[in-house]
Order: sequence, then C-alpha cells, then structure tokens
Amino acid sequence: MNDKIVNNNHEVKMIDRCILNITGIKKIINFDNKEFIIESVMGPIHIKGENMELLNILNASVVNVFSISTLVELLLLS
Repeated sequence: MNDKIVNNNHEVKMIDRCILNITGIKKIINFDNKEFIIESVMGPIHIKGENMELLNILNASVVNVFSISTLVELLLLS
C-alpha cells in the first residue's frame, strides 16, 4: 500500500454493525479474520471481531473495510 496520503481527513463509520468504513488510512499493518491493525492519519486503530474480511481498498487512504459478523472491540488510539 502506498504511504502517500491524499488528504488528512479521517472518518470511521459503522453501518448496521456489520460494515465499517474508514478513511484516512496510512497503512494496514496486519489483518486476519479476527483482528485488524491499521495506522490512520490520527493514530492506530485496533479492531477485534469474528469472521471479518477486507471488502475493498478504494485508494491509498480510503478503505471500505470490514464485513463483521460479531464486533468484539474497536480501539481508536491517539
């Protein structure tokens, strides 16, 4: 993934508790079906759940992110 950020906007939006859209992504550090670790323009994001998957990377800084059957924990760290 390209480390160049187009802008510094950052948004975390959950839809129906099963889709999580995140903008302002700098880097996806690690992901599997139970945990995602992401670096955003405002700091790290740590997501824990069950049966998660990466749905779409729209560009270098926008991720249309996760299909989540059960969200266990969402940590936005600064």
